[in-house]
Amino acid sequence: AGHELFITYGESYFTSRRSTYGLVPLLDDFPKADYLLRNFTKLVFITVKCSFPLKQDLFQLMTAFPFKSRVINALPTNITDIPHVLRVGTSQQYDSIRSLHWLQQHGACADNIRPGPSTIPGAGRGAFATRSLAKGTTVAPAPLLHITNKTRMTMYDSSSGEAAVGGTIHRNASQPVHEQLLVNYCFGHANSSLLLSPYGIITGLINHSSKNPNVRLEWSNIMMHSDWCDSTLEQLSQQSHAGLVFDYVALRDIQQGEEILLNYGIEWEHAWNQHLKHWKPPKDADKYMPAYDYENDPDCIVRTIYEEPYSPNVLVYIHEEYRLFHGLKRAPTKHQDWHRPRVLDRYQNRNKD
Repeated sequence: AGHELFITYGESYFTSRRSTYGLVPLLDDFPKADYLLRNFTKLVFITVKCSFPLKQDLFQLMTAFPFKSRVINALPTNITDIPHVLRVGTSQQYDSIRSLHWLQQHGACADNIRPGPSTIPGAGRGAFATRSLAKGTTVAPAPLLHITNKTRMTMYDSSSGEAAVGGTIHRNASQPVHEQLLVNYCFGHANSSLLLSPYGIITGLINHSSKNPNVRLEWSNIMMHSDWCDSTLEQLSQQSHAGLVFDYVALRDIQQGEEILLNYGIEWEHAWNQHLKHWKPPKDADKYMPAYDYENDPDCIVRTIYEEPYSPNVLVYIHEEYRLFHGLKRAPTKHQDWHRPRVLDRYQNRNKD
């Protein structure tokens, strides 16, 4: 309990954000750091007999090397941590575990809701209570990404033939055609350029009801940056990371298995009704197949270029880590994390009869 969860975004996530995160060690840097630390230990602790203060000075001299590198940043910051780091490796030196007391003070339950088919016709999926929740209970937290200029979500026509030297296509700023899908999940106001995009677990599936809502939104009392609520738009735009949090709070007692519903507001409801009135299916809508249907199909296999193509809305990629796991060499293009595969043929598993 209390162990922080991590997933790889690919090394390009850090290499493209050096100004924000600095020189974060990458996968290939940890073996080099392990090698450097082993040799330092062998030299200073075994070969050369010297006092502990001198050992500290030598270690600080190495880690404070004026030319910073990702390898140096993979080393421990304190000489007393060397035995532990030698035992577990530089890549595993930080446990990232919070105590139960800390979680009770600063955490929030993320398992009060689960996904499932919505009870509202045409709504797709919804969020449902996994247990009975009393009135006033925080049903789910929703950390917020702040987008201070919502025009960044506008999509423009780029098929008008306007091209720069070298054939680069430019967007036609005079022809906005749509908005990014993310806008559908954001909170905002008609008279403000600010959008708040929630990324809480399953909270994006909480559907609208003006007649029978059972949750409301409140500012969370566990926000790390509650002072941001009083910031101007310009001040908020200077913040390069998330810091605001909404809580979905129960308006009444909610029964286990009940769908969680929020009143999005009368303006949203009016816009939705107008959308339903004028919406027409896009081209090839009859061929649409959600990507998760492929993922949930136990018989689904990656198709070769000679077999029936996927539906037009599906693109298949493989991650660089998958290639390395299967013994392939790193891609020649540095920091290319995703690849479009071209499967030419399929071979029977040699381990099966």
